[in-house]
Amino acid sequence: MTGQILEIATDNKHLSAKDGFIVISEGQVELGRIPIDAVEAVVVSAHGITYSHSFLVRLSENNIPFVACNQKHFPVSYLLPLEGHYKQGSVMDAQLQANLPLNKRLWRDLVKAKIAMQISVLTHYQKPVQRLEYLLKSVKSDDSENAEGQAARFYFQALFGDNFIRDREADGINAMLNYGYTVLRAFIARYSTAAGLHPTMGIHHRNALNGFRLADDLMEPFRPIVDFAVYEMITKGETALTSTVKQSLVNVFSGNIPAFLGQTQITICMQNLCISLAKVYLKEREELDLPYSPQPWDWEALNAFIAV
Repeated sequence: MTGQILEIATDNKHLSAKDGFIVISEGQVELGRIPIDAVEAVVVSAHGITYSHSFLVRLSENNIPFVACNQKHFPVSYLLPLEGHYKQGSVMDAQLQANLPLNKRLWRDLVKAKIAMQISVLTHYQKPVQRLEYLLKSVKSDDSENAEGQAARFYFQALFGDNFIRDREADGINAMLNYGYTVLRAFIARYSTAAGLHPTMGIHHRNALNGFRLADDLMEPFRPIVDFAVYEMITKGETALTSTVKQSLVNVFSGNIPAFLGQTQITICMQNLCISLAKVYLKEREELDLPYSPQPWDWEALNAFIAV
């Protein structure tokens, strides 16, 4: 799996196939095209999207899945060809057959990446990080000593103040965090499904009533980006989940952070992580493609995507 995931996130576009290209149009105006053989999957998360029958046929002929999302941007259907779609079938088989030691190692790596990102946020604001640095070094297989939970308790109070309590039902900062995490979860759910992974088969999360356990696993390293955006907004006087705050919590994911190939858009980092997990399960690579911890100038650049 080496191609890119094509996401249609802008309303009222038309998709068609012509001369080996996916063509994106609005009305009679062609907006762009991309070679079909460069696409790993197509994800539609916008409204008012139309597409031709020949477009869907061409996707199927090229073994490209088509993922449709609902108004909350979560995948609700997954169109696959009847024959020859070896990639997604192979990925799901490999995901199902992944052994426990592998998943324990993967969860350890996800937790370490999350704590490293939390350290980066606190360092940017010149807040204490010694406790997190200790926990980062102590993360074991499957995070058996719950370093992730210990880190979260310290981190939230270090960032938002000693009196802050993380409460998913509360207003204010908590509501802002909840919205940002929901946006993040929707991104990861779309990209993991498009990468051929089954969303209910998690690495660490096990809740039988959760249809997106895998998204809850893979979103962890990116959560501190939401925390950063919320902190920036409250320092500018925002205290409630307004429409402007909501837009900023979507916009921030259009920014860049460092990754293996250099500065990379955050949504592309998410896609790369999902694709790398598929490759790990297929035994095509050993490690996840995890984002690197941003430097102070990276956080400053991200601040430009926050509208308030």
